Amino acid sequence: SSKRMPIRLQTVQELSQAKPFDTNEEGVTFQEFMNKDPGSNTFKNLIDTKDYDQIERNFWEFLENPDSETVQVDYASDLKSDEFMAKEASEDANYQNHPWNMNRLHLQKNSLLQFCEDKYISGITKSWLYVGMMYSSFCWHYEDLMMYSLNYMHEGEGKIWYAIPSYHREKFERLAKDKLASRFSEDPNLLLDINVMLNPAYLVENGVHVYRTHQKPG
Repeated sequence: SSKRMPIRLQTVQELSQAKPFDTNEEGVTFQEFMNKDPGSNTFKNLIDTKDYDQIERNFWEFLENPDSETVQVDYASDLKSDEFMAKEASEDANYQNHPWNMNRLHLQKNSLLQFCEDKYISGITKSWLYVGMMYSSFCWHYEDLMMYSLNYMHEGEGKIWYAIPSYHREKFERLAKDKLASRFSEDPNLLLDINVMLNPAYLVENGVHVYRTHQKPG
């Protein structure tokens, strides 16, 4: 698609401080995003590695060490999938009518959302698209309307998810407020801003159950 994607500029070292992201509203096309020179040697040294555990360790080391090499990455989020859908897919009847089409799941017989019928509810009945670089992140957050999340990965080297069960929500919130007390005093609704990143190791050490999975394309 030649449509431009607004970009969030994330500095990994600042994620632990829950700072707001800078944005490039003019955005870039998907091809421009893919062609971008990563610049940092951190990326160039890892570009061909399949050691995902090492990449994960590096991410948390950067995040918790403000004096390390500054790592800034681009991230496009909350893109309306129907605006960025390939023409071939939009004209493919098999795709459009497939029961696992993310934009039709709410119409399935046993879906609680079937009563929405054809109402356009962005991010609920109409899926969103996300495009990220290595080390880009969608920070700790509550799912929309506290519902479950479905995610399909089209392409890339895979990504790591962390999840906390609902019964440890309050414990997580207390730890976040302890860790980032000054930021919460400025903004009591900080967790709704989706820019809070806490190391899962810290959460586990303090009794929070954290689940982890490595998602790959397909």
